[in-house]
Amino acid sequence: MKRILVVDDDRMLADTLREMILACVHGATEVEVATSGARAAAVLDSGAGFDLVICDLVMPGIGGIELYRRLEQSGSPLARRLIFVTGGAFTESAAAFVASARIPCLHKPFDLAQLRKMLSAALDAREP
Repeated sequence: MKRILVVDDDRMLADTLREMILACVHGATEVEVATSGARAAAVLDSGAGFDLVICDLVMPGIGGIELYRRLEQSGSPLARRLIFVTGGAFTESAAAFVASARIPCLHKPFDLAQLRKMLSAALDAREP
């Protein structure tokens, strides 16, 4: 079973993304939602196993970049199993970070076809 963590501070958007993911992914998939970067960090620190994290880039408190850095510093393989989601409202330094870290970024608004393609690439790359 695939396990995906969705991180977005807007609960309605997070729940919508969860439903979109379930519509896109074939096979058994569990999608958990965290409505803050702090909650996501706690879930990930608890040792809950995920195949992929889809995270809003800009959030109050712990944002997507900080969550990524925490994953990278801890040596978590999820640092390379992450997709950022953004509405495009982010700083020049955040844009440079995303480009240099080579983290896939899904730009809002997106449709099911775009999400399906990104999920397929991310999850297929995780297969042994």
